[in-house]
Amino acid sequence: MAFSMDTKGFLKEIKEAYPQLVFNLVESVEGHGRLIHFPASILDLLSIPYTGAPADALYLTSSKILTKKILEGAAIATPPYYSPGDLKAKGISLKGPYIIKSVWEHASVGLEESSVLSVKSSGQLLAEMEKRRDPLGGDCFAEQFIDGREFNLSCLASQEDPEVLPPAEMRFIDYPPEMESGGIPGQVGRVVLRVFTHPAEFRVSQVREALAAKPDGHSEEMLASLRFARLRSGGFQSG
Repeated sequence: MAFSMDTKGFLKEIKEAYPQLVFNLVESVEGHGRLIHFPASILDLLSIPYTGAPADALYLTSSKILTKKILEGAAIATPPYYSPGDLKAKGISLKGPYIIKSVWEHASVGLEESSVLSVKSSGQLLAEMEKRRDPLGGDCFAEQFIDGREFNLSCLASQEDPEVLPPAEMRFIDYPPEMESGGIPGQVGRVVLRVFTHPAEFRVSQVREALAAKPDGHSEEMLASLRFARLRSGGFQSG
């Protein structure tokens, strides 16, 4: 069953079917990631259970800025960031480089190698954000760029304590040595952008998620800190 902005049509269709459970696979509504919570909200209204995160978690985690504010409130480390409003309101001393991202969209929408940049002033950063706003879905922000490894941690809800699944690290397979983990500084994090902007040079199939309870080279202390941070983030969806 498809979901669109025709909410009246969807309400009619879902009421007629009245399923016992809905597998919610919606990632955007008519291309807008900020509306991802709409189907879940309607299912809540109708008291129809569904899989995945609840509507409020979907909304909060769709906005990267709201997510970062919640993480800060829970004392979970997150890179410094600025919205256009922040840069307009006050003079800011910048410590770059920064990556300019969409507030609402996911899956690397609007990102390319030039999204990571160093600037000399808040005015220059603001100008770059304004220039990139439309390709990034209308709202964007600048986050301090952190070079390094990327992990995904999923969490299963239960009647008791949530269960954190083994960490999954994004691995880049058969890339030039300087682009792999341990290569020259500044390149590891940017290889993801090159995958999508230079398809002739790199294949998306070379990117893998490596699942293991204790991946090679990962200390127990680091794995414990990853699990602890995931638990403290509460009901956040992954991704």
